[in-house]
Amino acid sequence: AAALTVGTGFLYSTFLKFSLPDSIPKRATINSARLEAEVVQPGTFPASMLVSIDRLVIDPATKDSTYAQGVLEQILAGSTSFASNIGPFIVQAWTSGQATNDGIVIRPATSSDLLAWISLRNPSLTITYSVPPGTE
Repeated sequence: AAALTVGTGFLYSTFLKFSLPDSIPKRATINSARLEAEVVQPGTFPASMLVSIDRLVIDPATKDSTYAQGVLEQILAGSTSFASNIGPFIVQAWTSGQATNDGIVIRPATSSDLLAWISLRNPSLTITYSVPPGTE
């Protein structure tokens, strides 16, 4: 599998889009959404890298992109795995129809002239949800 790179200096960002299962009802409450990936190249940063994981928003008319509803995560130097509870609100917006699933972006949370990066592989998104009683 190809590596996904996030870094500063040249501002590398990674875009991911997960297909959501049709089995999640629109009325479901998303309890958690956990993003996980292998760290295949520990990068070139001294101690850690602060990344922002945001919901990608693409304007259908102009195809311009922006970010919304992000979380910040610290990736420590030498890590072999990465996990983030990206917040149920991102997936809730997709499953309820309030937002289009344009995916997520992982990007450096700070800018720097220092060239630093991390490479990730095999990303997965684990979603847990519940449904109101009597609507199963």
